Amino acid sequence: MVVARQSGDLYFASLLDRKTTASAFGEATGILDSARIYTTAVTLWVFLSQVLSIDHGCVSAVAKLIHYRCARGLGRCSSKTGMYCIARDKLDESAMHRLVTKVGQDIDDQAPDDWLWLGHRVVTGDGTPQKPSRVS
Repeated sequence: MVVARQSGDLYFASLLDRKTTASAFGEATGILDSARIYTTAVTLWVFLSQVLSIDHGCVSAVAKLIHYRCARGLGRCSSKTGMYCIARDKLDESAMHRLVTKVGQDIDDQAPDDWLWLGHRVVTGDGTPQKPSRVS
């Protein structure tokens, strides 16, 4: 996460390709993929960058998109945040859940056996004692 926060670029563009995003979003990609700039994948990359950034602002997130596009010779997009905010609001929540589940499963499938703890996959490990909640 530190690397993502320190990255001046759209960090997730190199981690979540358009194909993976399209498979998780399925028909929900139709809402955004007709857009010229803010396709489903691009909106997702910008959103994840925004969530992990230090300031969480839309201006900073769109600035990262501008940097990303210019570095790839795609041309500068508007620095106004309105279109990004509209696109972000159209990201399908159930598709986001499918994407997280798929990416997590892919990571688990690719994990080498020597990462196992005593031959077992650790699902959760927390030594914090749980205090019962009080009902008033």
